[in-house]
This record gives sequence, structure tokens and C-alpha cells, in this order.
Amino acid sequence: CNLSFEMSQYQLQAMLGGREASFDYVWDNNSKGVEGGSSKAILECAKAWNCKLFTYVSSAGIYKPTEETAFPMAEDTTPIKESAGQ
Repeated sequence: CNLSFEMSQYQLQAMLGGREASFDYVWDNNSKGVEGGSSKAILECAKAWNCKLFTYVSSAGIYKPTEETAFPMAEDTTPIKESAGQ
């Protein structure tokens, strides 16, 4: 499902099976930060579900490695793609 637009916790719950649905594990590879988009709704749902594990994945796809980039990439020194929205 498309989670790139602003939504509430209740809209997200409806998309995932309603208020009775719950999940023990939440893997968030969609959010680009705590504010905006679906990020807040995902966090609120995880809290409401009392999930056992919440994992936020920072996508390496935002980085633009160069010939000199050492792997694994360091977040603080690797350039970010202009199209990444970060």
C-alpha cells in the first residue's frame, strides 16, 4: 500500500485490517523521519498494538557513493542523492 501521504493512525489501522488488528512486529522501511507522511501514524499504531519489536530502517538507497566511498558507508560522510527528499 502507498504510505507516502499524510495519514492518521486510524486511517492506517483501517488499511491494515481495522482497529481489532494488531501486529507484534513492525518493520518500517518507508518513513523518511518522524514528521510527515505516514511516520507518525506508524509509530502511533506500533504503540497502540504494544508491539514486541519496532524496527526503523534507514534506506541506503538515499546515498550517492563515490569512487572513494568506503563500505560500509558512513552516514555522516556519504553524499545524499538530491532526489532522496532528506
